[in-house]
Amino acid sequence: ELVLHLTTWERVIAHRMKGQALMPSDEENFPQVSVATDAAWREALQKLRTTHADLVQRVSSMNEAQLYEPVPGKDYDLNFMLTGAVQHAAYHGGQIALLKKIKQ
Repeated sequence: ELVLHLTTWERVIAHRMKGQALMPSDEENFPQVSVATDAAWREALQKLRTTHADLVQRVSSMNEAQLYEPVPGKDYDLNFMLTGAVQHAAYHGGQIALLKKIKQ
């Protein structure tokens, strides 16, 4: 669920960077895992990798002035949103690491 949640938010951020005021539904925000198989897990990881690579490419191609453009539908700029995205990924990455450690 955390990997799916991170994928959703990286997709939302990419859309917002393109000027789209996107807000995920509750179901999109924390998608339910319908099938917990190795194949479904690999697919979820691949979607996160692809979404993350797209986001990294978008951020890498920005100039400094673009960081201070407003986020559509929000009262903050891209710099604030991207800083929050890094914190969000680190937070959930820590949760995933703890869950992995508990499982071992």
